Amino acid sequence: MRINHLIKMNIFDLLGFDKPEHEIQVLSEFLICLYNGKPIDYTLDSRKPKEPDVLVKRPEKEEYYELARILDYKWINIRLEALTNPGKQGKVSASKFGLTERDIVKSKLKKTYDTNSKDLHLLLYYDTGILYGGSPPVGLMIICNDIIRPLLENDSIFKNIFIFDRRSQEILWKS
Repeated sequence: MRINHLIKMNIFDLLGFDKPEHEIQVLSEFLICLYNGKPIDYTLDSRKPKEPDVLVKRPEKEEYYELARILDYKWINIRLEALTNPGKQGKVSASKFGLTERDIVKSKLKKTYDTNSKDLHLLLYYDTGILYGGSPPVGLMIICNDIIRPLLENDSIFKNIFIFDRRSQEILWKS
């Protein structure tokens, strides 16, 4: 069995995560950044297996968040290969990699979500960790403004799309 297939199917189990708990943690960190560290009153309810992922309940409003880790599974496969075979030289072909951020947004835009007419936001995030972590690309603003933003021109289902970096605890982009 190829490692890539194993990770794609079961990354949270493989890495010892509980996906709903992980999403709650990521969203909590994001909300602290969104509100500039100001205390806000809210509760987070995981909606697994339904989508969107999390319902944020605040006294004045309820809204949903769909979360997606920005992760290229091909890179994980390469990292695992390097960790399991130290010293072995590998080859990487740049032509095999796409724009993960764009691909995730396109995929999420094709889905339908049960929101009961509440606002829905998409939170893409770069995670921490050797295998499943990622770093924002140098040209992230070009990707966001020139490639992702045009995808949203025709009645996006998302009120906002955010890109969040867990390492720096920064919101890198908002649609």
